[in-house]
Amino acid sequence: MQQDIIKLEDLIPAQADLRLWVNGKLKNFKLRPIDLRDEVWMANKFGAGIQEIFEQVKMEEICHIIFHQLENKEPFKAIEYEEYDDDGEVLVLKKTGPHRVMEGIKGVDHKVEVFKALLETIGISKPMLNELEQKEVVKKKVISKKAKKKR
Repeated sequence: MQQDIIKLEDLIPAQADLRLWVNGKLKNFKLRPIDLRDEVWMANKFGAGIQEIFEQVKMEEICHIIFHQLENKEPFKAIEYEEYDDDGEVLVLKKTGPHRVMEGIKGVDHKVEVFKALLETIGISKPMLNELEQKEVVKKKVISKKAKKKR
């Protein structure tokens, strides 16, 4: 069976458009294309687990990468806020930029949109994603037909 492999020479990192909720409004942002400096940063921050982050779509880590790649970080700067603990005591906590990015993502479809934007910055273009998705649908249909024949 032929395996779908994305060739390194096909990967062309690109700037990506991204929509995130900020102060109750959906706003447009740009993500920088990932360059060597960003790859080194990810290797230092996540170590050998970087592939797992993308394979398992670990959104907390992905939000760290998105914050790192944002061209305009101003709306996501760290802030202090007050919250109450279980006993009613006031706690002063801090929301970091990546945590504020997480707050800007609402719903499953939005998570998918954000993840696809990040993939574009790596060089996996929308046409490449569409082709991979179509191949995956075909594979599932073939597997489903084989399973029905075995019954």
